[in-house]
Amino acid sequence: MGVRIAVLGAGAMGSAAAALLARHRAEVDLLVLDAAGERAEAAVRRAGHGEARAIDAAAGDLASSLRGVAAVASCLPYRLNLAVMEAALEAGCHYADLGGLFHTTRKQLELDGRFRAAGLAAVLGIGSAPGLTNVLARLGADRLGRAVSIDMADGSVDAGGDRFSVPYSAETLLDEFTLPAMVFEDGELREVPAGSGVVDWAFPEPVGVQPAMYTLHSEPATLPFTIPG
Repeated sequence: MGVRIAVLGAGAMGSAAAALLARHRAEVDLLVLDAAGERAEAAVRRAGHGEARAIDAAAGDLASSLRGVAAVASCLPYRLNLAVMEAALEAGCHYADLGGLFHTTRKQLELDGRFRAAGLAAVLGIGSAPGLTNVLARLGADRLGRAVSIDMADGSVDAGGDRFSVPYSAETLLDEFTLPAMVFEDGELREVPAGSGVVDWAFPEPVGVQPAMYTLHSEPATLPFTIPG
């Protein structure tokens, strides 16, 4: 039997995480948890490996479902991150998530001492953004020796047509583009209007030049305090 890892949430992100973990079935004993049991079962079927279970993350019984699990990857809406972290502490398992949209991330960072005292790891934001963006920023800063500024832009085009497809939680996406954004400038965090600061950004082809604007994201909650500059 491999290391037991739980994926919490069987939406687009959770299903993808389950499929990635299933590639390591010899080392990973996969458990997929979702409020809708049939959705968890569908994720397991697509992954071709693992166990599915229905669980209500807001009902207070999450910790019991995580007992015996080595680590949990929370792929739930970011507003539930703190509740999942508390459950992970109670169950004694490591924790990872896909980001807390800045404000929740800052609250999560306050749990650092409790996780350290319990001998547990908590890694916040392990997706593409935040996640890969942070790694690339650190790589660039390390190669240069220090960072004077770090600008991040995320752009894409859909060559398959003009039908919009929601890439992840619609609620999170709406919050990103409607809540005030946070930027770190001149040594301080400050709030700016959502959608402000529009500039034309030259992405590599096939994306090309696209308008970029300020949106609320988690990177400013961590990068200014972890990268020398």
